[in-house]
Amino acid sequence: EGFIISEIARLTRSGARAERIRERFAPTEAGVELLNGKEVIRAEDPSQLDFRTRYLIHGLVPRGEVGELIADHQMGKTWLLLSMALSIAFGFPFLGRPTVQGRVLYLAYEGQQGLWQRMAGWLSANGLLAEVFTNQDLAGALDGRVIVAALPPEFGHPKVRALIRDTVRVHEIDLVIVDTRAKSLGASHDENAADTAAYVMGMMSRLSNETGCTFISAHHTGQREKGRGRGSSAWTQAADFTFIVKGTQEAFATGDGVELRATKFRSAKWPSSV
Repeated sequence: EGFIISEIARLTRSGARAERIRERFAPTEAGVELLNGKEVIRAEDPSQLDFRTRYLIHGLVPRGEVGELIADHQMGKTWLLLSMALSIAFGFPFLGRPTVQGRVLYLAYEGQQGLWQRMAGWLSANGLLAEVFTNQDLAGALDGRVIVAALPPEFGHPKVRALIRDTVRVHEIDLVIVDTRAKSLGASHDENAADTAAYVMGMMSRLSNETGCTFISAHHTGQREKGRGRGSSAWTQAADFTFIVKGTQEAFATGDGVELRATKFRSAKWPSSV
């Protein structure tokens, strides 16, 4: 504020016209307007608001929000996210819930080789790929519906943000998956620091607002506290929705099943566990 006042005084002393001053300091952010030479908050018009929740997975994954999937090691985080991604990409139901077909950007920060094998297994199980296939067969089956990328582990870097934003816009992406959050941060960020959580989640929120895309990041539970994500609690505080996978590694490995439970749901009806 002091800088603006002094700058206006300098321009005035130099004989600059009032119009030039107004143009230079005209508000550019949404929600602000200029009245009587003052920046004021622009009132929202509720008659223009749409209060309906739109979903990618009905009753489970909202459009245009930022969420997280938390689970212990070897509890099927990647399997669940991959199934979400492919169900949305092909318009198949996910755990019995209808989906809205759309494109997916899967940011794989670990296990890329195994990811392709799992994708092939899902496609084969759903009759979209033969049991014996070539790399070209796999690419043809996906048909650009899912883009798998391995970015440098500096998710919060402005250049990475611009790459994701432009990719989402050019390819008309509806869902971005970050697997895993810890691996995406790189050595320069600490998952235990609240400011890191605020910065990265804020970046995803801005990207979501700019593009209308949903973001979901995979994360591990704490070593002792299995009911929450590892690291700072600011991650979950900044999320619009949070899912935790409940169960045991033995139950997942033997196919006895695990539970996908919502522990936070900010703007939509709270979903039942699946």
